[in-house]
Amino acid sequence: FAPTDGHEGIEITDKAVRTSAINIIQHAREEMEYRVSDLLDTACSVALDDATAMSNTVNGMQTIFGGAATNADNSLGDGDVLTTDMVAKAKRLLKADRGYWWNSNAWTKATGTVKNTWESEPKAPFVLFIGTEQEETLCNDSQFVNAAEYGGREVVLNGELGKLQYLGTKIISTTKTPGLASGGNFTCQGTTTSVDTNVHTCFMVKAQKCGTIVWGLKPQIKVFDWPSGAKKRCALEYSYAADTVYHDAI
Repeated sequence: FAPTDGHEGIEITDKAVRTSAINIIQHAREEMEYRVSDLLDTACSVALDDATAMSNTVNGMQTIFGGAATNADNSLGDGDVLTTDMVAKAKRLLKADRGYWWNSNAWTKATGTVKNTWESEPKAPFVLFIGTEQEETLCNDSQFVNAAEYGGREVVLNGELGKLQYLGTKIISTTKTPGLASGGNFTCQGTTTSVDTNVHTCFMVKAQKCGTIVWGLKPQIKVFDWPSGAKKRCALEYSYAADTVYHDAI
């Protein structure tokens, strides 16, 4: 890991501080905190999306598609949506000791490598990250609604669907899942293919194994006077890197 440094700032005039009806300094600090959260969420999404693909000889991320789609060009189209069957399949793939890869558009079981066998555990569960469109699709699926369960007293993650679980998998709806417009291209198994509809990449992962964030400097927010400009400044400084660790945990 090679953490990247960053710094950002907000300038506030002394007059704005005097005349504002709200605590504008506190508001600026909160905006900085939101900024850090946004940066980290994006970094995690990018890291998962860049994971090494499973092959017959390399342990890596496995990719499945909705409906009858494959990684063939223009194969993914309208109707190839996220289903409860895909959730069950993804869970099975995480637990299995053999992975599957796309071999000339055929979903093929790997014979040359053995993958890690992951289990969903209370402190390191399987987590499914979906977009808001996929949330709508699942919530309109009677099988999903009838089988979904609410968790116990564990901490609720931001975006988690009211402690919602399906087949023991936590589900988190987020706007950070990678999106692609109709006609756009993505890479799967080293092949660049195009899609015929607007799509999202969703991730099911083994928590605390799929990836991590390394800090060079944990976020620091400082507020200080700038007398020569009759202003105050709110500065944010950070240094971090996010990347995958166990690619076959995705």
